[in-house]
Amino acid sequence: MKNILASSGNGLIIRESDYMRYVLAIDGGGTKTDSVIGDERGNIIATYRGSASNHQIVGIEETAIVIEQAISNTCNLANIHYSQLSYIFLGIAGADLDYDFNLLTTRLSPSFKGIPFSIVNDSWVALAAGSIEGWGVVSICGTGSNVAAKDKDGNTGILRALSYELGGIRGGNHIISDAMHHACRCDEKTGEYTMLVKYIPVELGCKNMKEVIYKRYTKKISNESMNKIVKLVFNLANKRDLVCQNILIKMGEELGKQISGLICKFNIQDEKVPIVLAGSIYEKGESMLLLDSLTLSLRKAVPDFELIMLDLPPVAGAYFEALRNIGINVDEEIAEHVRASIALFNGLGGEE
Repeated sequence: MKNILASSGNGLIIRESDYMRYVLAIDGGGTKTDSVIGDERGNIIATYRGSASNHQIVGIEETAIVIEQAISNTCNLANIHYSQLSYIFLGIAGADLDYDFNLLTTRLSPSFKGIPFSIVNDSWVALAAGSIEGWGVVSICGTGSNVAAKDKDGNTGILRALSYELGGIRGGNHIISDAMHHACRCDEKTGEYTMLVKYIPVELGCKNMKEVIYKRYTKKISNESMNKIVKLVFNLANKRDLVCQNILIKMGEELGKQISGLICKFNIQDEKVPIVLAGSIYEKGESMLLLDSLTLSLRKAVPDFELIMLDLPPVAGAYFEALRNIGINVDEEIAEHVRASIALFNGLGGEE
């Protein structure tokens, strides 16, 4: 087998394999889209990163463009023709209800040119990446959040993961909203003091909260810029800002309730449940308060569990699922091949 290490644009050729069957896997999220091509023995041949593909954020036409670019560019990097792909497996954020799946399948299927494919919510590929046993619970908390569960018999369940009004928790967006709410209340002297009132304007390039409020109200501050507030909340929590600490504690408690609720729904609360944590809030948060609160909340309903932080990017789970769809038994040996391959390219990570 030839080994190649060469960069090209947003992607990296990792290996060139001589094996006959190849699959393409995609993990599409609210800020980026990762894709890989690998052979049937767990050797990743090429990786590529594109822009956001959550249709609820960018629209279905942009989603189609991003997915088509991911397929084309990853094939080019792998130096294989489209027709050599045996399967395409996609995990996409925003694939929540039947409406979403119908929309995505109708619009994207022509892009696959007759190659067998599956589209699932991105929660399932994160679970597949974190639990080789194939069962357990996954909690994703990045731009948004979701929880999905699969028992040992293969029964599955997933939360709707819609807006706060419709029962959802919005992940990083929820932290941003809470932080802005408390900073505005502090600025008006109607709420508890928080250092957010001083540092949010700094992060957003404004003089004070009055300017922040005006620019946000008139849509002159982008959502991308607002994302800086998430890291700020974690940093200020470590500086003992009580408001920021409480934001993280509350978020952790609610995430714990979501996870334990789904576990109890499946009646597996008395087993040692593997719980995969994926997404930038879990992976990049610099305060342990959220995880501590989540753990305490979970422990009240589920006495025994194992928290698993992903050591593979979620797109690896989509790759495992693609292999299963062509009849390959995914075991620890294949997982180790993937770890060795993807380790050469450290740009692929969890949902932002």
